[in-house]
Amino acid sequence: MNCFQTRKEFPNFWRRRLAPLLADELADHLQHCGLCEQAFRLFALTAPVLHSEPAAIDATVGGTDRPRPVRMRRRAAAARVAESRATVWTALSMLVAASVIAYLAAMPPRESLSEALSSSQASSSVSTVQEAPLSFFDDLAG
Repeated sequence: MNCFQTRKEFPNFWRRRLAPLLADELADHLQHCGLCEQAFRLFALTAPVLHSEPAAIDATVGGTDRPRPVRMRRRAAAARVAESRATVWTALSMLVAASVIAYLAAMPPRESLSEALSSSQASSSVSTVQEAPLSFFDDLAG
């Protein structure tokens, strides 16, 4: 059994719906393939939620089909409104920040290229060129 076939059978193996021979073959592959073993461990952690019947999840969580009290519905509605307002404010603040960054990035330089090249400060800031040391030990000696 290869890795692809093994991973395809994870849900049936987890639910114990495989034939005994196929289940033994899959278990043997998991013992010898570390990647598949790790993948099955991750699968097994999420399987109760992703691969169970909705009724079983509701029973585990305690969900029922009865309507929620008015107070809970109002709180949920207020939370949705607050969340949407926060999303709007976040988007506006990001737009303002992006505008400021674009403005600062587009500002022209204070001096032109020819002024910058002809500046005496640029030519005087160049110091004398030092000779490169002949070897690593010369560099350490100073």
